Amino acid sequence: MKRREKVKEKQKWRINNFICFMILDYINSKIRILWYTDPSLISREGLILLETEKTFLIRLRGKNKVIRIFKAHGIFEITFKGKSFIIAGYRLVRKPWRRI
Repeated sequence: MKRREKVKEKQKWRINNFICFMILDYINSKIRILWYTDPSLISREGLILLETEKTFLIRLRGKNKVIRIFKAHGIFEITFKGKSFIIAGYRLVRKPWRRI
């Protein structure tokens, strides 16, 4: 494969992955908090019940507890349809229907 073709393939992969995380509807996706301003929330896992412009409503795994967290205050690992990606919350702060 020529260098130019490799570069094009790499750019195509980046664009597809960028579009993938921007288009996703995160409701019913698994989420794990990797870093947060409140240390007690770090490494918590759960299911996203609702997404607003600035927050996630999460049902914690193993507990019957629901919490609301600000997107901009953390770094998250989101798993959707078997694909997992890590993203800083400030990149998700926008209205969900604008992202779709």
